[in-house]
Amino acid sequence: MNCEELCIIGGDFNCLLNNNEKKGGKNFVFSQGPQEMKVFMTNNDYHDIGFSGPNYTWCNNKEGLARIWERLDRIWLNSKSIMDFSNAFFGPLSNFASDRK
Repeated sequence: MNCEELCIIGGDFNCLLNNNEKKGGKNFVFSQGPQEMKVFMTNNDYHDIGFSGPNYTWCNNKEGLARIWERLDRIWLNSKSIMDFSNAFFGPLSNFASDRK
C-alpha cells in the first residue's frame, strides 16, 4: 500500500502503541499487534496526527479501580497529506450513547 497521493486512514484501531495510551487494567505489553501496526505505519509512510483533547478515546465505563482508559481512535496521514493539511487535527467525539470519551 504505497500512496504517492493523499492518503488518510482513520478509525477505531483497537490497538495500543505504547504504555502512555492506557490507564488502569493490565499493564501494556508491546506484543505482535502493536509491533505489526508500527511496521505498517513505517513501511507505508503513515504518521499519527495525534489527538486534541483528553488523553484517551475509550473508557470501559466502570467505577473505581475497575475503570480502564485507552486511546484506540486514530487518524493517520501520509507525508503528502501532512504537507497539504498541515493544520489537520483530531478531536473527541461526543460520548452520548457511546463508550467513546
